[in-house]
Amino acid sequence: MVVEIKHILNLDDIEAFEITCAECKTTISIPLAKCTRTTPQCPRCGQHWYRGGAADNDAILTFARAIADIKAELNHEAKFSFRVAFSGCDSQDSR
Repeated sequence: MVVEIKHILNLDDIEAFEITCAECKTTISIPLAKCTRTTPQCPRCGQHWYRGGAADNDAILTFARAIADIKAELNHEAKFSFRVAFSGCDSQDSR
């Protein structure tokens, strides 16, 4: 039997985005409030991160802006709550 744990995240819990280099494992953290641009390459080893160039960077920034916009809207008397569910993060085989 497989046991799956589900994590529920409130948008207010999102403080920053992290990017980890696949080459050298360096991690940078970009605060959500300051996410106006991302770096296209690793500051440590110089590995280029985006295959799609500016389009990939734009997608990340659009995602960050969308979260910030939803958080702002929910803080202005929204009649619902919005959470994100993650599953499969920690699974164990309980056999």
